[in-house]
Amino acid sequence: MSKDAVSFKPLNHLSDIKGLRSLLLSGKTAWIVLALGLLATLWAWYVTHEAAQEKERLRFDFRVQETENAILKRMQDYEQLLRGASGLFAASQSVVREEWNAYINSLKIEERYPGIQAVGFSQWIPAEQLDAHVQQVRAQGFPTYSIKPPGVRPQYTPIIFIEPFEGRNRFAFGYDMFSESVRRRAMERARDSGLPTLSGKVTLIQETNGDVQAGTLLFLPVYTNGMPQNTPVERRAALSGFVYGAFRVDDFMSGVLGREKADARTDIDLEVFDGTRPSRESVLYDDDTALHAMEVGYKPMFEHSSVIDIQGATWTLYFSTLTPFKTTTIDMQKPAVILTIGVMLSFLLFKILTLRKKVEDDLRRFNEALEVRIKERTHQLELASKELESFSYSIAHDLRTPLRALSGFSQVLADDYANELDDTAKNYLKRIQAASQRMGQLIDDLLKLSRVARTELQFTTVDLRDMVEKVHAKLQHREPERTVTLTTPVSAVVQADPRLLEIAIENLLNNAWKFTRKTAQPGIEFGKTEQAGETVYFIRDNGVGFDMSYVNKLFKPFERLHSDNEFEGTGIGLSIVSRIITRHGGRVWAEGHPGDGATFYFTLAASSA
Repeated sequence: MSKDAVSFKPLNHLSDIKGLRSLLLSGKTAWIVLALGLLATLWAWYVTHEAAQEKERLRFDFRVQETENAILKRMQDYEQLLRGASGLFAASQSVVREEWNAYINSLKIEERYPGIQAVGFSQWIPAEQLDAHVQQVRAQGFPTYSIKPPGVRPQYTPIIFIEPFEGRNRFAFGYDMFSESVRRRAMERARDSGLPTLSGKVTLIQETNGDVQAGTLLFLPVYTNGMPQNTPVERRAALSGFVYGAFRVDDFMSGVLGREKADARTDIDLEVFDGTRPSRESVLYDDDTALHAMEVGYKPMFEHSSVIDIQGATWTLYFSTLTPFKTTTIDMQKPAVILTIGVMLSFLLFKILTLRKKVEDDLRRFNEALEVRIKERTHQLELASKELESFSYSIAHDLRTPLRALSGFSQVLADDYANELDDTAKNYLKRIQAASQRMGQLIDDLLKLSRVARTELQFTTVDLRDMVEKVHAKLQHREPERTVTLTTPVSAVVQADPRLLEIAIENLLNNAWKFTRKTAQPGIEFGKTEQAGETVYFIRDNGVGFDMSYVNKLFKPFERLHSDNEFEGTGIGLSIVSRIITRHGGRVWAEGHPGDGATFYFTLAASSA
């Protein structure tokens, strides 16, 4: 039921009608009018209030989507910046420090790309070339240059170019990013794929003791000109280094959101986490000091959590409204006005009874006529039900008599005249007997379908696991030459009609048993799961499966997805299952793929679980 819908209970019973008439005749009409007026007022207030809530929900959703798009757009802009820097290396045999400085300064990154801490180049150096590299950089005017951290490693990726080359960025000069695991994983992915790759959460080397922020880096590999780059192996051989962008995430988000950190606290709180599970260790950004995503019992007016893929990394974004959102945006005056006026009108109507006598007379005549019609319709329904039951059994009896004759005489022919009949005649007799048996089974199934619709439900406690195991044992006893494994949960206790529910389980397991006949190691699984707060039970097999384009035919009578030559059946079993589950207030549906088995799901009413 939607938020704006209201459910009214109809007067279905004679006792209800008599009770209402008694109230009217006893002079209590005014109280009923008052109650109805107040109910209508509350309903109008509720609808108006929900409409205002929905308006603000849409505004909140727009803000969420706008922020997600801004983050993705900004990172795409930084990707283009790095591709331009990579193009500088592709256009030259070697890039000197002055060229790099001139190119980056021409981009005016502080104006055009707010939120980026630095743009740099990290050179790929094998261990045997380390000493020559250090001497080369020292000769460029950096006599104290060394690679950090020290140590013997197979390869090094020191930062040799970084802009702006001032302030805290100087701490990163000479740092071997490949020596740190988080950076290394991102660099390896970028190297092997040739694509820009964002690292996980790190602490940048630029960080000092004050205002420490979470950091992340975007890497784009640079390959040696002229070398093949078609496979990961070729790209590893051609690697000459990485251009990268370093981000202090608070500064990055301030640039994305278009506000300074001092103005970070607004009416919507945003929290960003590295990965798919929010935790204090994975937090990248928070508008304020409270991590609401992990706060037990936190109930904002609106909240939203989304997972986005951003240049190969996964970020979880959690949005929640703060108190200013509720107090400053929702217009509560309109619902309040409706409530006030509605109450006043209800009490005004309470004073009017000028039409009481006419209403009482009209209602009395209506109730009397309604009582007569209800009795007539009830009697007609009872007669129709009895006639339908009698007709069903009569038809079944009349059909079975010639079927028995067909089956019996064909068997006599097969037994007594076997030596006089050729193979063709014998085949005809077998087909007659098979058709007779199938017709008999069809009659039985139709009677079952008819009984399912009329049987009165008798609810009691039922353990579905025990019922499934019992039916499986029957099937195994019936076909001892087959071994079909069964997997069941610990327990699955429900309130249901055991007779009807066992019929449904038998049909579902019969299906699974039948359609795994051609499987090398057949198996059936019965289980339960939770979906959107609802308990869902399922029976899964590893049989032939079915094409989902025909799923709508499964539960219709006489609709079959396989021919009799492949698998026997009447096309009634799943219709019986559907009716039984529906009568229990539940739903049934199926999923499958050709050659990959099928799964039948069903629910029961909440009162049954």
